[in-house]
Amino acid sequence: MDTTPVDLSHLFEQLGLESQPNAIAQYMAPHKLASQIHLTEATFWTQAQKSFLTEAL
Repeated sequence: MDTTPVDLSHLFEQLGLESQPNAIAQYMAPHKLASQIHLTEATFWTQAQKSFLTEAL
């Protein structure tokens, strides 16, 4: 059973991104999605990140 906490810092770790609050804020500022675009279809993900998110969802 996966007991990984479900929060932004752990998601960012799983995506291979910096997971400190200031790093998360800096990453999120320029990476905005229009409401009609699904998270997994964002153009800024690497293929590995997109696959991880698709499988997780």
